[in-house]
Amino acid sequence: MAPVAIVDLSWVLYLFRRSYKDVARIDASGRYNPAGHVYGTIRVIQELSNQYKAVILAVDSRSKHRYELLPGYKAGRHSPTGDPYEDYPIMSDLLNILKICTFRSNVFYIKHEGLESDDIIASWLAVSAADDKKELFCYFNDADILQTPGRYHWFRSFREPETDRRGYIKGKFGLDLDYLPVWWKAVRGDRSDRIPSAVPRFPSKGLVSICSEAAIGPPKDIAWFMQKIGYPGIIDAGAIRSAVERNLGLVSPEIVPVSEFRLKRLGCSLEEVFGLLGFYQISDFVPYI
Repeated sequence: MAPVAIVDLSWVLYLFRRSYKDVARIDASGRYNPAGHVYGTIRVIQELSNQYKAVILAVDSRSKHRYELLPGYKAGRHSPTGDPYEDYPIMSDLLNILKICTFRSNVFYIKHEGLESDDIIASWLAVSAADDKKELFCYFNDADILQTPGRYHWFRSFREPETDRRGYIKGKFGLDLDYLPVWWKAVRGDRSDRIPSAVPRFPSKGLVSICSEAAIGPPKDIAWFMQKIGYPGIIDAGAIRSAVERNLGLVSPEIVPVSEFRLKRLGCSLEEVFGLLGFYQISDFVPYI
């Protein structure tokens, strides 16, 4: 079976926002606005569409239940700097980027209400774990997605070889596994998502032991975890239990049947695509090659 590529689109936009930070367009008022995120994204998606049978772009939706669990979830991730160029909202270009990218007949996108792109990709990985005929090539750089076991090829870059998941997890987390059990982030939290630690100063050696044991046998629950960290003898055990439960709800991938996903294209004309390329002042890109 020809392979399928699944891409975390938000990651790609911010990746090329940095990589092509000097690429800009001049608007009607003469002000420079960033265009590197558009330029880099459409180029790399076209390259992938030449390599794979299909390319699926995973698009974020607001994960309501996570904000209910933690109102400050992801708060301040993109704090204003006062520089109009740096503060430009690159996600405002998302629709136009999708129009250009999905002009290619084998490029699709998925946006599913209530799911972040991590959840969408994790749902596909769950399928790959159960079906050895599904060969997936995944492009992302978020440890949240690593929490879902599966059979897939992982790329953290578009210019580097496939990442050795087991080697990466061993080097970063000290775990000799090819996935990251959810207990790690439930305990440690996640600075980038503004998720606080649930068990402050919990020793890494102890957490490695818990995660390693969690990977063996049937799924482990919160009661099992609390016993492992010394419940009920620890101070403020009730508060810690509540914090761990909250973090589990925040970091655990939301897995849904992929049959619920719709592969979408925006069906733009070539004339419209060239109009968008002109708007972003991109002259060295031919969408139909």
